[in-house]
Amino acid sequence: MSGHLIFIAHALSVFFMTGVIWMVQILVYPGFAQVEESEFIQFHEEHSRKITWIVGPMMILQLATAWQLYFTNFRFSLIYLILSVLVFAATAFLSVPQHNILKNGFAEDAWQRLVHTNWVRTNLWTLHSMLVFYHLQII
Repeated sequence: MSGHLIFIAHALSVFFMTGVIWMVQILVYPGFAQVEESEFIQFHEEHSRKITWIVGPMMILQLATAWQLYFTNFRFSLIYLILSVLVFAATAFLSVPQHNILKNGFAEDAWQRLVHTNWVRTNLWTLHSMLVFYHLQII
């Protein structure tokens, strides 16, 4: 696959995930606090299962295409790879631990940390989208 096609796939995954993360940040995570305590475990389990099918493939596509772009010496590819790795790291080390706490029931402190630390991913994906959009303008 040519570098330009890989870049288009990368751009689509980044734009998609930027939209998803803003929806999660503004709507989904704040909404966790509105779920009845007696229903929260089931709600969180269902959320986690369903969101994985939405974000998992796109996050993998983003990382895989960033990796491929890096090895084709595509313009800005190192930045794209770094941003993609940082998003995976933020997910693994900031979000997943809070979700692991919340899967046992709503915990105010874990929920607040989740909402607060999710700004890291929101900002990374937003920056990534801005850079990809800029790059689309110059190719």
